[in-house]
Amino acid sequence: MEILILNTLHFDLTAATAKVFLRRYLKAASADLTLAFLSSYLAELTLQEYSFIQYPPSLVAAAAVFLALRTLGREPWVSFDFGPPF
Repeated sequence: MEILILNTLHFDLTAATAKVFLRRYLKAASADLTLAFLSSYLAELTLQEYSFIQYPPSLVAAAAVFLALRTLGREPWVSFDFGPPF
């Protein structure tokens, strides 16, 4: 049904890529150019490896930013302290 509506209204949608998510995550991390370039490089490396096709682009982008932050010796922009399970 949604496809019919979009086609009727002539909306051309494309699939979201890791680059789209990378822009959003870098903005959330208040990234500088070094972090942006390293994250982009790491995300692009996954394009050469077929086994990464199983991961959604949002996960690839998040992992690239996380790895770039850790490589540069910075803390991640999110906290991993979830507290007690109950």
